[in-house]
Amino acid sequence: MPTYDPAQFARLIAHLHAMGTFTDDTVTALAAAMNLRPDELTELIDHADTLSNTVPTQLNNIASAKSYRGHGATVSD
Repeated sequence: MPTYDPAQFARLIAHLHAMGTFTDDTVTALAAAMNLRPDELTELIDHADTLSNTVPTQLNNIASAKSYRGHGATVSD
């Protein structure tokens, strides 16, 4: 896995969100530590949720299109 993968960051945040990690107290403390307002941090969390749901769908669509063209998905694709 590449060291820097934005999709993995989004998945991490989305999974933490799904686990209930971002309580009001946690959001307030994280926002303060990041010099953000709590609503700005919540927007970032929501954006991560959206990305984590969108990126796999886009990747699946690319793989499906390649398979349809007869190339199949390969490691180099």
